[in-house]
Amino acid sequence: MRTSLKYLLLLVASYLLFLFPQLSQANDVKVLDHAGLFTAEEKAAVEQDVKDFIQTTNMDAVVLTINNAEGYATRDYAADFYDYNGYGIGKNYDGFIFIIDMDNREFYVVTSGKTHALLSDSRIDTILDNAEPYMRNGNYAQASQAVINNITQFNAEGMPNGYKYNEETGQLIKQKKITGLEFLFAFVIASIAAIAAYASVNTKYALKKSTYTYPYASQGQLNLATQKNDLVDVRVTRRFIPRPTTTRGTTTKGGGSFTSSSGRSHGGGGRGF
Repeated sequence: MRTSLKYLLLLVASYLLFLFPQLSQANDVKVLDHAGLFTAEEKAAVEQDVKDFIQTTNMDAVVLTINNAEGYATRDYAADFYDYNGYGIGKNYDGFIFIIDMDNREFYVVTSGKTHALLSDSRIDTILDNAEPYMRNGNYAQASQAVINNITQFNAEGMPNGYKYNEETGQLIKQKKITGLEFLFAFVIASIAAIAAYASVNTKYALKKSTYTYPYASQGQLNLATQKNDLVDVRVTRRFIPRPTTTRGTTTKGGGSFTSSSGRSHGGGGRGF
């Protein structure tokens, strides 16, 4: 009976892997060029950067290119792909996915867990700024590498100023820069120093023993002059300034949070190209 149950479980598992092969390889395959945008050499270079990133940061990294978003927004497609294919390291699924969507003509960085906390609004904008020139020139592999390298650099710099990351809750915690007691102590010291400086200067320049009096009545003078400005001529020139033309695609700033269909919280940002 136990042997039959064992074979039945193995059969079911094999059937699931046959239907959903991505479940068996998702954690190992990090660069998925479904749109065929990379050469063999470029894909190998991106894969190496992804591998180095994971080893350095202990956060996951995925690069995905697609030709068909199946009606989904770029951000939602990337988040679901990340969640349902088993990506992410640790209980908070730390990591990010960089997607190049040729259908919606957008590129997007979607973050999760610690990576979400690490990349503030301004940092996401910096990443997008650095990747955008490559995207507009069709250098998609270089754009992917720029994203990976920027996130690696921000990880080395640490969490945004004034915050620390709570591994248990997956949330950023604002750090107190100074306590009330520390503020009081600093205020007292500063006050003593200010009083001492004032007393020292006052002693030097008070002229306590001097009988000298400045004859301000005889030495003081007041001259009033009349100045007249005549308006001679006025010329007004009007010039039409055209509105700047817009480029294809929208610009989306980074930051904020959203919830994917799996119920997980994500962050990030993207732009059109």
